[in-house]
Amino acid sequence: KNKETWRKNLVQFQAPSRRGNVAIHEEPLSDRSRMPLKSHVMGRFKSLESIAKERKERVGLIAVELKALWRTTLNFRLYQIKPSVQN
Repeated sequence: KNKETWRKNLVQFQAPSRRGNVAIHEEPLSDRSRMPLKSHVMGRFKSLESIAKERKERVGLIAVELKALWRTTLNFRLYQIKPSVQN
């Protein structure tokens, strides 16, 4: 009985969320006309949860979409890092 009274009188604290609410973006990032904000990328990441279960797979899909956006819409060249030849 005393234990229940103490439990009722204790203050309940909620853990603060580290990130605010992120809007889910269904459309691919490659369909955009300019570079997406961090919140757009996070929203796309959240929307890909239904398609790809693994985090690595979702990151790969986002990377492909951003490269396509970079190449087509923004008209920038992609530079590949060439491995250095060692003797």
